[in-house]
Amino acid sequence: MSAELAQVIQRLDVIKTELDYIKERVVDADMFLSKEDKEDLALARREFKARKTKTLQQLEKELV
Repeated sequence: MSAELAQVIQRLDVIKTELDYIKERVVDADMFLSKEDKEDLALARREFKARKTKTLQQLEKELV
């Protein structure tokens, strides 16, 4: 193996290690709710407390 090729492979190994490090620490955007998501969640909670929601079993019966 030529010296240049060995250097390229060594550098690629370093880059792979760096990418693995970054992937472990990157923040997943799906972990956070948008303003719209928060509003939808608040509405869903209010409807649930007001008993305006249906159970899965009720929905399944309606679909049959």
